[in-house]
Amino acid sequence: MKILVAGMLMASGGAAVSAQADSAAFIIRLGTDTTAIERYVRSGNQLIAEVVSRSPATVLHRMAYSFDARGRVSGTEYTQRRPGESAPLVRTTIQFQGDSAIIETRQGANPTRTQRMAASDVIPIAGPFYTPYEIAVMRALGGAGSATLLSGSSTPVIRVQRIGRDSVVLNNQFDEPMRAHIDTRGRLLHLHTPAYTTVERMRWVDLDQFAREFAARDAAGKSMGNLSPRVTLRRRVGAANLWLDYGSPRMRGRPVWGGLVPYGRLWRMGANDAAHIATDRTLQIGTVTVQPGTYTLFLMPTTANEWQLVVNRASAISGLDHDAAQDIGRTALTLSPRAAPSEAFQIDIAPAQGAGGVLSITWDRMTATVPIQVR
Repeated sequence: MKILVAGMLMASGGAAVSAQADSAAFIIRLGTDTTAIERYVRSGNQLIAEVVSRSPATVLHRMAYSFDARGRVSGTEYTQRRPGESAPLVRTTIQFQGDSAIIETRQGANPTRTQRMAASDVIPIAGPFYTPYEIAVMRALGGAGSATLLSGSSTPVIRVQRIGRDSVVLNNQFDEPMRAHIDTRGRLLHLHTPAYTTVERMRWVDLDQFAREFAARDAAGKSMGNLSPRVTLRRRVGAANLWLDYGSPRMRGRPVWGGLVPYGRLWRMGANDAAHIATDRTLQIGTVTVQPGTYTLFLMPTTANEWQLVVNRASAISGLDHDAAQDIGRTALTLSPRAAPSEAFQIDIAPAQGAGGVLSITWDRMTATVPIQVR
């Protein structure tokens, strides 16, 4: 995919000459895979940002900002549509009145929903955009030290700290740390996230050409698909009926153990919603006794050689919402190196001798296992 991107950037070099000085583009990659292309143009009191995203299929996003005389956002319009279609899948407008934001959202032909919430001097963010982070960094470095986003109905504060002449650290809307290189005006040159998403600044791109190419791939059955598809499995071990559900991220050239999954930090075992397990019989998972019901699973890779499986009684939660007070217990895992890497993260349960089984966790060049007994 990087060859295709490079070729298109070179082919669009003429457009860069005619682009305005405050126009730019971002190439967004997850590991080695290009997941989206973004560009923006700022002129006077308006900024128009556009994105072509690829997952699970090609979608066009547009975010239009209006600014008041003090440089604060006075209104936005966000739309999302498919290539070749004029009718938006989603349209959201935000207007500010005093210390309130009036948010109107319409999905397809459904009636418009109106929401009013307390919010002033915020930067709305929607879709897969990174331009709002550039606005936030420039505002924070202008003296405020931080900026506030408006994401859905929440208002996360983006704290920005300069580290050296041309770098800053900041948090995203989920309070995850990011690091960015910036120019003398505070504009993003390169941004890196803990998930190894990288955002690289370019002068200009032919976004329509990218949209056509990505849509053609979709039509040929070669769409990118979900970045971390959900996997649901049903297994029978002895007299127990078991159910597993988890998000399955791919390596995409990223270092996994000790990199994407740091040692010494609890991990949600997959992506997006937490990994879930359900049983209709009492289980003994390693040293942890699990009564019939639905639970979530987490992983604590303390070191490269010492991992623990964490069983939590909460369910229907995001993998970021672990509550240690709800933990049932932790049990040690047995680690086995693999000769060949597994691109996809996998959880499975296989029968073993007698009425037992083995729960396995596999990714990259490592498999971790723990025995299961049915009581």
